[in-house]
Parts: sequence; structure tokens; C-alpha cells
Amino acid sequence: MKVYSEPGTGSAFQIYFPAVIDAATPTIVDERDASAGRGQPILFLDDEGVLVFVGTMMLEQSGYKVTGQSNGEAGLIDFRQRPNAFDAVVADLSMPAISGLQFAGELRKIRPDIPILLTSGYIDPQDQITAIRLGVHAVLTKPISHKELLAALHDIFQERRELDKSQSA
Repeated sequence: MKVYSEPGTGSAFQIYFPAVIDAATPTIVDERDASAGRGQPILFLDDEGVLVFVGTMMLEQSGYKVTGQSNGEAGLIDFRQRPNAFDAVVADLSMPAISGLQFAGELRKIRPDIPILLTSGYIDPQDQITAIRLGVHAVLTKPISHKELLAALHDIFQERRELDKSQSA
């Protein structure tokens, strides 16, 4: 997906969907697929509504339960009200009112263990350092492929499963 926006002019979106042999065939998530979700709840945050819509649909079709927000402050309120309702957070780095880094910092105060993925079209080296200091799992560069996002989430949940196994042993 590519997005171009210019204040006062408007926005253009290029969305690329995979070819479908039979449009009537529903998407089926193979439970043996290691990258598929298993119903884990994800908070997906981006100030571009269309990206929230596409990201939410993509993740839900891959087996995750997704709450999408297009406003950082609303996302933070939602997280504060239900801090244990999410197993991971995907948030845009560049948003008005509250940046992805500020958002991650606030989440860490509420729930230090929450896995966070940040996304951005451009990542300043200082932002990368700040993200590491905040314990952000990864910063993904937009445009992000479906496969790349699923792989990052798979890594998060695989690490969590391994940690749970080691703690119960």
C-alpha cells in the first residue's frame, strides 16, 4: 500500500491486493501455519483511517482479534481502560497529538510487559534508539507487507510462549 497526502490538496491511496482465483472462496487460516494468529487481541493504531481498516482486516483474516484506532489519544484511553485486553500493540510512529514513541512510553507506564511494534515511512536514527530504550519489539518500515507484519507478530508470540515454558519448568 502506498499513501500520498498533501495538506490542502488531498490524499491518494494505492492499495495492492493479492490475486484471487475464486472470489467466492473464503479465506481460511491454516492452524498449522506458524505465522497465523490464534485469536490474540491486538491494538492497531494509525492516524490514517484507511491503514487502520486495511491492517485490521488483514490481521483478522490471519487469525487475530483486532481493535483499530485512528487517534492516538483514543487508543491510549482504550488501553488505559482495558490494559489487559491486548496481547500486543502495533502503532504508527508519526501521528498528530501523540507520537508512536510517546504512545509506547505511556503504555510502558501502564503495562511494562506489553509487546509493541512501531511502523513508519521513515525512521530517524534517534527515533530508533529511543524505540530500543522503550523496549519496542521492532520498528517496521512502511509499506509493510502482510508477511512482514505477521512474521513480527509471530516472533512476539513465539518469544512469549518460550518464556512461559521456561517459567513453568
